[in-house]
Amino acid sequence: MLYRLSAIDAFNDDLVKGIRAFTEQIDGDNGERIKLIDLDGKEATFILDKQEFKLSKGENLNRIHQAISDLFVSEMNKSVLVLSNGIELKKGDTINPYSYSDTVRDKMMRQAIREHFILEKQLLTRNGGRIKPLTLFFIDDIAGYRDEKNQLSGSLKTVFEQMVKAEFWILFLDLFFITFKCHGCGIFVGVIFAHSE
Repeated sequence: MLYRLSAIDAFNDDLVKGIRAFTEQIDGDNGERIKLIDLDGKEATFILDKQEFKLSKGENLNRIHQAISDLFVSEMNKSVLVLSNGIELKKGDTINPYSYSDTVRDKMMRQAIREHFILEKQLLTRNGGRIKPLTLFFIDDIAGYRDEKNQLSGSLKTVFEQMVKAEFWILFLDLFFITFKCHGCGIFVGVIFAHSE
C-alpha cells in the first residue's frame, strides 16, 4: 500500500510540529526565463532568448536550457501542460531554468542534511533527556529513488547517501572520539560496534 503525502497535506493534518525554511542562492541565474507560448495538444512551444523550441510528451526540457535536469513534459492538452514534477503551465507562464538544476537540488539537500545533524547533535547531547529529530524530504520521483537498480553515480539516492555520510562524520566526529574513549564503543554510519579495552 502506498500513501501519497505532500508537504502541504502533512502540515495541514498537523503531522508537522514546525517548519524551518531555508533558501538557496541560485548560481548562474541571469534572469533568463523559459516561456510557454503555445499548446496544440501534441506539441508545446517554448521561447528562450527569442529562440523557439517545440517539445512533445516525454521530452526533456534540457533541450531548451542546459541547466535543467530530469524535468520533462508529462501531459498536455490545448490549454494546460503538466511537467514531470507536477507543475502545471498555461500559455504565457514562465519558469526559471536554474530552479531545476542538479546544483540547486544538491545545495538544498546538503543544507537540509547539515541543519538536521546540527539539531540532532544539540538534542542528543543536552541534559534532561535526548530527543531524535525527524527531517522529511518530499520528492516527486519515489520509484526512481527506491529502485535498487538505480545505482547511477548521479542518482538522487546515491547523492543523498553520500551527503548524509559526509555531513554525519563532519558534525559527529568529535562525539565519537569522546564516546569511544569514555564508554568503550563507537558508531560507524548508524552501525554500533563494541570495542573491548
